[in-house]
Amino acid sequence: MNRTTLRVVFARNPPDIYDNCLKFPTLYPSFRCPYPGRTAEILGILAEYLNWDIQPIFMDSAEGMTNFGSFNNELGEWNGALGYLYRNEADTICLTYEYLKHNDVYFDYSYPIWNV
Repeated sequence: MNRTTLRVVFARNPPDIYDNCLKFPTLYPSFRCPYPGRTAEILGILAEYLNWDIQPIFMDSAEGMTNFGSFNNELGEWNGALGYLYRNEADTICLTYEYLKHNDVYFDYSYPIWNV
């Protein structure tokens, strides 16, 4: 049986995911990394349950300075983290997003599995 590979964008954006563990990204808590991040841990649980491999895609940004993405009217495209999805360079993003009705034109939202 072939395993599914999920292309995931990772940004250094606490508390979604921390970069203070030995390996970035870390998806599972351990003695040396007790809290890799809430979104990272959820992604790890889902990938393990579904038996999926994670192909990490790294955003180049300082911790807490993540460009979540916005639509550039002049270029007619998305930038930032959402740009990876828009250009089909990634399948999902390891960040917390709020549902915005006007983004339905560009993106399909999944069923929420976690809510604050």
